Amino acid sequence: MNESQRRIPPGIEHLISAICEDYPRRKHEIECGERDPATLAEYRRLNDLVDDALEESCEPAIREEMRRDLALRRGAHYTQIWQFAEGSYKIRKRMCKLAIARRLRLL
Repeated sequence: MNESQRRIPPGIEHLISAICEDYPRRKHEIECGERDPATLAEYRRLNDLVDDALEESCEPAIREEMRRDLALRRGAHYTQIWQFAEGSYKIRKRMCKLAIARRLRLL
């Protein structure tokens, strides 16, 4: 099976969505620096993991919007990423999910 056709279990998809949804809050906490150092280190690790996975999987111009789409579980019809056909968008989104799941060691 081609990597872009690989199915992701629903539980892992929910976890990826939650991690992406919490990204802005963790980023804000890191910038404020008012948490325990171990907590901030874990926040940095999770945000870096998402950033690295998106860097590996999609173009720089769409990374932020792709992270938002993953967080909000938006599909091709509701995304602000209009540069790609529906099929291309779905493949890129799946590749991003797979990259995040691999970095979390869930797959």
